[in-house]
Amino acid sequence: MNYITAKTILTPVNYSSKWFGIDYTMNLYRGCNHGCIYCDSRRNIYNITDFDTVQIKKDAISILRNELRHNKKGIIGNGAMSDPYNILDEKYELTRKSLELIEKYNYGIFITTKNNLIIRDMDVLKRIKNKLISITITTPNDKLASIIEPNVSVSSKRFKAMKKLNENNIPCGIMLLPVLPFITDKTNDIKKLIKLAYKNHARFIYPSSMGMTLSENQRTYFYKKLDESFPNLKEKYRKIYNDNYTCTTRNYELYDVFKQKCDDYGILYKMSDIIKIYRKDTDKQSTLFK
Repeated sequence: MNYITAKTILTPVNYSSKWFGIDYTMNLYRGCNHGCIYCDSRRNIYNITDFDTVQIKKDAISILRNELRHNKKGIIGNGAMSDPYNILDEKYELTRKSLELIEKYNYGIFITTKNNLIIRDMDVLKRIKNKLISITITTPNDKLASIIEPNVSVSSKRFKAMKKLNENNIPCGIMLLPVLPFITDKTNDIKKLIKLAYKNHARFIYPSSMGMTLSENQRTYFYKKLDESFPNLKEKYRKIYNDNYTCTTRNYELYDVFKQKCDDYGILYKMSDIIKIYRKDTDKQSTLFK
């Protein structure tokens, strides 16, 4: 087991009204073993070497306990840099232990994951007053999911996890990002995903830009994986996007289809509406946690 030294676990943010209403980010681990071919966290800016090797932050739970005791109450976001339900968490349960502390000290939680292991912690999540879960689902196709996200629960298992969470009054929806040009941007697949979301009680679907980012090391890794699984597609990316940071195809057309289908099924997709599911007042924290 690899441990790394950490002085803090919580990082304050200043965009609570824009990104799922969070006030802090929390990372108990460094790196991720899910192997998603598009992962933005591989960017050089984050300076994470051996990204596919998950490392535990030493004394993470003790440090978190101290921070929760002294920080201002708010919503904690978990899952931005590495999935909290990675292969190590099945054994060490750091995410569960952190949730128990979050409940004890009366904070809120927003979790992003691709792993149905989150079902393990439903009992703790039910006790947290302010919570919202986002399960990333990029395709309704299990076979395709296993290629672009090889070491994680396939999409059908993620849909089932979302349904179970919502049936237990733990509000859960879908993070539909990224949308990979020429791979997951088929109109019929987007429609199918939204229909499955509805059948599995999704509270929301957040689509971001209907595209993906490509930068530095992230691009190198992505192109390598394209060569392995999608022959000749790399050259198409290079021809169309060159070194662009944002890559989209038909994003306006796709968003119009997405928006119409979500409206048809009554599924939220605007960030301001999603935040209100669990955070009624995004500007006055003091009223949220009374």
